Amino acid sequence: MVEKPQRSVTLKVSADRLDLSVNTISKALRGKDGVGEATRQAVLAEARKLGYRPNRHARSLVAGRSHTIALINGPRSDPYFGRVAIEMERAAVQRGYRLIELTPRVIDEEPNAVVDRLMEWDVDGVVAFSWWPHMNRQLDQALVQEGIPLVVRGVPGPPGVDVVALNWEAAGDIGTDHLLRIGYPSVGYFGLSHDVSDQRHEDARLKGYRRALERHGMAVHPDWICPAPPNLDGAYAAARKFLQRANRPRAAFCHNAPVAIALMRAANEMGLSIPGDLAVAAFGDSDILDFLPVRVSVIDSDIRQYSERATDLLIRRIEGYRGPSTVEVLPVHLIVRESCGGLGSQPVE
Repeated sequence: MVEKPQRSVTLKVSADRLDLSVNTISKALRGKDGVGEATRQAVLAEARKLGYRPNRHARSLVAGRSHTIALINGPRSDPYFGRVAIEMERAAVQRGYRLIELTPRVIDEEPNAVVDRLMEWDVDGVVAFSWWPHMNRQLDQALVQEGIPLVVRGVPGPPGVDVVALNWEAAGDIGTDHLLRIGYPSVGYFGLSHDVSDQRHEDARLKGYRRALERHGMAVHPDWICPAPPNLDGAYAAARKFLQRANRPRAAFCHNAPVAIALMRAANEMGLSIPGDLAVAAFGDSDILDFLPVRVSVIDSDIRQYSERATDLLIRRIEGYRGPSTVEVLPVHLIVRESCGGLGSQPVE
């Protein structure tokens, strides 16, 4: 019986038929090193047998690229990451690439399994905007080992991995400093638990918070720092406990918009007014914040600028650049709204 040719070749089918790993199939089709000539020819023969067509995958054989970028993004429950996805896709399409997005709700696998999936999808490179709780540094190491170009948001990674970071420490500093400068006698930090995906950035924001307090001659009160689970229900429960403390602070800088919303809801249900009883500022702007009864002051960043720089650095690696790692730190800016009083915007380098 003659097999009907398929419109395209999947790595999984070839791997099963040749008893090879998905990684080996992908490397053979992409012309990468680490595959013996006999194996490579066997893979190409199987590709022809399955009806390999001169489409995007065929161009990948010639150029060694599929023009596909993967974005490892944070949970869509945080609108900030929705903005990231939109701007990253815009940047990729403008440069002739398509974007695949992975979030914790879409995929929940061990790092090596994620790498296998990325290889199966034949991605040319990865932008890791947010790390997931169970991965942390493991995935970037696995990607580097497979030779997949990588750009991360945060602290420097392995050699050859470029970094486009936001000024996290400045975010914590300027948000806390603003609340103190306009007269609030105590400022707390309401943030995510220490076991969540971007713990590295949490540490920087906390460092900025502590630095602002110290500059104003204030001690860091342990009860003013309140962790919260990375979901709205958990953050809301933590907020109620936080606000019930006898020595709760007069103002709070929040890790992101969702935990700020949870804190403000808890305050409202407990009869506390904002900013009358509790002033609030947060990191990361969102359209949702404009529809709250009291609009929230935020420390925000230029996501389009980040997306364009991250995409350009990644494509440079995809096209063969093997130089030292590039580290760029982008500025954040303060947008003052009613949740802490006043209106306006102030850039922060």
